[in-house]
Amino acid sequence: MADESQEVQNQETAQTAAPDAAEQAAQATENQAQAETQAAPSGSEQTAESLMGDTLLGSGDQAAEEAEPQTQEQETAQSAPETYEAFRDVNGNEYTPESVQQFADAAKSVGLSQENAQKLFEAMVPTARAHMMNDLRSKAEQWALDCEKDPEIGGANFGANKAVAISGYREFATPELRTILNASGLGNHPEVVRHFFRLGKTLQQDSGVHGNASANPPKRRRYPNSNMVVDD
Repeated sequence: MADESQEVQNQETAQTAAPDAAEQAAQATENQAQAETQAAPSGSEQTAESLMGDTLLGSGDQAAEEAEPQTQEQETAQSAPETYEAFRDVNGNEYTPESVQQFADAAKSVGLSQENAQKLFEAMVPTARAHMMNDLRSKAEQWALDCEKDPEIGGANFGANKAVAISGYREFATPELRTILNASGLGNHPEVVRHFFRLGKTLQQDSGVHGNASANPPKRRRYPNSNMVVDD
């Protein structure tokens, strides 16, 4: 009998505990739903938030992050001026952008500011001048060799013909022309040397006309038997 009483008591305890567990589970579910409801904004709040994101003042940082990055061409256009001012070399000589158009176009294509383009120009001009002088020197040497082979002034008589050309140069070339010819190397150009050779030939003195005159007749006396003076 004691065993039967104990079994009945255990069944009653289990039946009492089951509703309590179910109630606790329901309560936990309700608490979780309330927490999620409080964490999530309401429909009106979501609408207001999205509207603020679309306004000018709503989300500036986000708008900046979403803005399309500038291309390299756009950055270049912003750093280079629309039109460069005149450039100057180290000696202060001024060059308009139009006179060095290729340099100005290249500087603008790589986005050089006026200051940086000016620095590059100062460094470039002496190099360009040295290149030009070396090129002229090389050409002048070749022109001199061409003169020695020229059909009119070259060949075996080149030395004598050169002297004739020098005489024409000294007589007719002005000081200004001499400066130009010497500075440019054109004083060696066959056309120039030939021109002064022809001028020099006009300065040569005529040697005159040589005849084959007979010998003077001997002196004679008009009156050979007298002591009179002979006729001249």
